Amino acid sequence: MKKFMIVALFAVFGLSGCAVLKSDVGYAFVNKTTNHESFVAGSATKKGTACATNILGIVAEGDSSIAAAKKNGRISTVVYTDYTVENYAFVYGKRCTIVHGR
Repeated sequence: MKKFMIVALFAVFGLSGCAVLKSDVGYAFVNKTTNHESFVAGSATKKGTACATNILGIVAEGDSSIAAAKKNGRISTVVYTDYTVENYAFVYGKRCTIVHGR
């Protein structure tokens, strides 16, 4: 019974991570940047970043929204966005939104 409880506990924590992203090298250790998501044509002169972190999928902090990144970079028009995700053994996760604009 004790072994079952330990396995169940690890399964619950392993399946509850918020910053999990499919990776070509597996799920436990991820450090990945996605391609640009374009919104309007033109060149970007400013950059804003907003990040959110979590521990075990339970303790979360931060705001990784496009609106928060626009505010941090003092951007009024978004040209394109990037996203980065880090995940270390489902214990610590971090997701950042990087907004490029003018």
